[in-house]
Amino acid sequence: MNDFLELDLDMVLKQHLKNCRLIKVVANLPYNITTPIIVKLLNSSLISSITIMVQKEVAHRIVAKKNSKDYSAFTLFVNYYAEPKLMFEVSKNCFYPKPKVDSAIVQLTLKKSLPNIDKEKFHELVRKAFHQRRKMLTSSLKEYCDGNLLKQALQDLNLKQTTRPEDLGLDQFITLFEKIF
Repeated sequence: MNDFLELDLDMVLKQHLKNCRLIKVVANLPYNITTPIIVKLLNSSLISSITIMVQKEVAHRIVAKKNSKDYSAFTLFVNYYAEPKLMFEVSKNCFYPKPKVDSAIVQLTLKKSLPNIDKEKFHELVRKAFHQRRKMLTSSLKEYCDGNLLKQALQDLNLKQTTRPEDLGLDQFITLFEKIF
């Protein structure tokens, strides 16, 4: 038996699913390693959708809209690869023994094509922007990219110099990335 996080997922899927082109994942994830499992699944080229039960707070982070308290770098990471949808919440009272947290079912439909950008560098930019989420982008990204270029990019996007990371949607972050790199 192998640790899922150490598996070469695409190799295993190719070996066992010779007649299938894309698969659908349905799972109840261990809550203590939900994020790394989601990251691994989203990076597979052989998966078309992921339906998972996760802790309710994680589900809300996944489907959060910009300018909300749950909106985060993880929200943008998931949205980069998939269209997320909160299906329904599951009360902790539905289980025995009763856990300490509520759950939710989230469906992620993977996108057929991704932006033609350096995804690792893009995700790094987003993480840096959200590292201190209440800071303006001009402050949080000043050591990551040229400040004048960033200010010009914000201006080109018709955004204020006081813009914070939670003010930008995925498409705006992608355009910002393309303008500064």
